Amino acid sequence: MTPISEHRLHELLARFAGKRVLVAGDIALDEYIWGKMTGISPEGPVPVVYVHDRTLAPGAAANTAAGLAELGAIVTLCGCVGDDPNGKTLTQHLEQKGVDTSAVIAVEGATTSTNTKINAGGDHSAPHEVLRTHTAPQGDVGAETQEAVIGSIQQRAEEVDAIILADQAGSVVTRRVIDYVIGLRQEHGM
Repeated sequence: MTPISEHRLHELLARFAGKRVLVAGDIALDEYIWGKMTGISPEGPVPVVYVHDRTLAPGAAANTAAGLAELGAIVTLCGCVGDDPNGKTLTQHLEQKGVDTSAVIAVEGATTSTNTKINAGGDHSAPHEVLRTHTAPQGDVGAETQEAVIGSIQQRAEEVDAIILADQAGSVVTRRVIDYVIGLRQEHGM
């Protein structure tokens, strides 16, 4: 395989500018905690981390949407978050990055998928991941939410240049959603 030149890469990436893209899939908040290991806990053999910074970023399909928006695409994100503080934070973060979140469904009583990565170093070592936690909703989205996702895709299908399905957990992009998008592709020649 021939490597792509930097010039050609820039040409290809520039093509995203102004393209209308719908990204559908699982939406997550990635939280990075940065600190320094200061010792071992007296309660158990685990490191004690003095936290000095915390950053938040869109994860999963939300990361895809944010990346496309940074390339200049006009992006709408379709998927689910919980009606919790992390869902609100993630939605605000995406809007600040220029992603249209009008198709993001806040599911009442649900928890927003959140991946926390704790990175720490010592006096003489670079920071590395020492612990990761995942807070995720249980299983696939319900039938009502799945219908809302399909409705959002249907409502926007004729307005976009591309539909991207990105679902690490397989919770939002179910077989029914995939079959629906395949049908749209055949119907509209996408």
